[in-house]
Amino acid sequence: MPSDEKLLALQTMRERICNEPLPLDGAGRPVPASQAEEHLASQRDDGSWADIDYDCDNLKDWDATRHLHRLYAMAKGWYGPESPLSKRDDALQAVCRGLDYWYDRDPVNPNWWHNQIGAPMALGNGLLHVADVCGPERIERAVPLFERFHPASRFTGQNLVWVACIAIRHGILTRDAELASEGFSWILREVQVMPRAEGIQPDRSFYQHGLLLYSGGYGAGFICDVAKFAALASGTAYAWPEEKVKLLTELVLDGTRWMVRGRTFDPGIIGREITRPGHNAERYFSACRSLAALPGPRQAEMRAAADAAGQGSAVNGNRHFWCSDLMTHHRPGLYASMRLASDRVLSADYPCCGGEGRLAHHMVEGATFFLRSGDEYRDLYPVWNWQQIPGTTAEQIEGGMDRKGLRRLGERGFSGGASDGQVGCAGMDFSREGLTARKACFFFDRSVLCLGAGITCTSPHPVRSTIDQCHLRGEVCVTGGDVTRLVEAETQTYEAGSSLAHDGLVYRLLDGAATLSTAAQSGAWSDCGVGSDERLSLPVLNLGIEHGAGPRDASYAYEVGLAEGGDGAGPGSGSALGIVENSGRAQAAWSEADGIGMVVLYEPGAVRFAADLSVTADRACALLVRRQADGGLHITAADPAQGSGVLGLRLEGALRLEVGLSLPGGAMAGSSTAVTLRG
Repeated sequence: MPSDEKLLALQTMRERICNEPLPLDGAGRPVPASQAEEHLASQRDDGSWADIDYDCDNLKDWDATRHLHRLYAMAKGWYGPESPLSKRDDALQAVCRGLDYWYDRDPVNPNWWHNQIGAPMALGNGLLHVADVCGPERIERAVPLFERFHPASRFTGQNLVWVACIAIRHGILTRDAELASEGFSWILREVQVMPRAEGIQPDRSFYQHGLLLYSGGYGAGFICDVAKFAALASGTAYAWPEEKVKLLTELVLDGTRWMVRGRTFDPGIIGREITRPGHNAERYFSACRSLAALPGPRQAEMRAAADAAGQGSAVNGNRHFWCSDLMTHHRPGLYASMRLASDRVLSADYPCCGGEGRLAHHMVEGATFFLRSGDEYRDLYPVWNWQQIPGTTAEQIEGGMDRKGLRRLGERGFSGGASDGQVGCAGMDFSREGLTARKACFFFDRSVLCLGAGITCTSPHPVRSTIDQCHLRGEVCVTGGDVTRLVEAETQTYEAGSSLAHDGLVYRLLDGAATLSTAAQSGAWSDCGVGSDERLSLPVLNLGIEHGAGPRDASYAYEVGLAEGGDGAGPGSGSALGIVENSGRAQAAWSEADGIGMVVLYEPGAVRFAADLSVTADRACALLVRRQADGGLHITAADPAQGSGVLGLRLEGALRLEVGLSLPGGAMAGSSTAVTLRG
């Protein structure tokens, strides 16, 4: 027999669910209560709606589920004390008719997810609001639909959380305390660190569908739903252990938060959901709001994260996710990131639901995004040239890439970076079939320096390194020599030494001629996913360096930062960064203003950052050297190949000494280690 305490907890949780505010739409606004009245008015006598296709077989957007979402809206309206439908008998009868229609018709979809997860979840949401008055037979008829997910053991990550959601709602509706307990146990099982498996990673990134970074897709759903359940159970017999709430908090604040700008996720971390119109970070902010209601040492920090929705960023600094080969960089006026390919992490998801995300071949091949408001790439993807993703060096293949090559591990293992929490560098030894390159980014305080070297391709296809491909917003201003002028032609080529300012950013061309297009690009959501086939045309800034066909040891260098004042008024002053080396051996940069040097060494060797500062490493590594006010040096290092052991360094110049740094191993392999040296 369940305890009275657990039965009371079931009732408490039901009341909490029913008193939740109306859900938010894609723009983060509450769904209008008037919609429930509209659904009531348009419902037919048999409980159905004329505008819903109950025979729909779309694998992604199953039209039949709109029936359940309308029942939920009406049930919430009937339950809510301030709703126009509050306790109205006609609204309750409409919900009951709608339930009966669904049970009698029992629509199914070719995609198992809708039948076993999506529809039962939506059904449970509506039933909870009318459970006491809809009649026990309507609860009983729902049970077979709730149990379609069995066995739960075949699910992991977000899918298992959805299954647990169904079980918990089933338990609440039938007052089955043990079933609810089982559902919570499934969730708690997933709230643990799972190195090299689906779920939470040691660096607080998130995997789903294998070794695939999915923090902004499935991971966003995971933190949203799991945080709601943590809040739901708080103070009841189902309350969570403190260590589980702590880990979930870390996943949100130390992981996902670093991948959000404004109201959007970094485009490189959302998987195939990038091809869904209106995709945003609302699920992340929902998780923040849920966790901010729980007591804990980071409650104020969580509230600040929730309040940052649409306001830029709640963090300032640099973070390298060594498990997922991603570096993110936040400043008040700019967010930048680099995602790297390696033989440890998958490149893309399956092209599911009839081809969703089927063009995302290059999303991990050095993809580098620059965001200020967070809307720079929003809903641009139907007109994107997917072979010109910002930051990538790729063959320009007429007719596009072979879909069979979409989901794959990288070909080489040297991929990673070093971060001291404020600045960082990331680089990779890149290879894709006949194309090879060494690519690195250096994230300084005021700008990001991007270097490419050893670019070689054996195929006859042209090769291009794309700097950016974003919404064209306003004028583009270019400075070459001492002359500044507005760009007027839709296509133009600029030589090294030129600077282009657009939408508050300045792109400085340091090596290689760049081609700029400001013409409109056309496409449809159905071109890259399973959305509408309506043709769209959007003005796009598309800037990249052309290497031609069959390049041999080609290179590039460019810097991206805020324009003067961060307002896009002009290209700003010249770069304050120095390129120390850009070769297949090493890529290195030095900022005299900051006293910071960074290098990605692809083999053992020496780098001279300044006349009084030279560093020699006895193995390949990523290295960051920062001068201290007292004349000492702070050194941060990592092994992008994720080896362990000792990194030996010899310093010459103002300090002359040798030091060995123990590199992390096991699940921490690839993460940064640091030491402060004084003469």
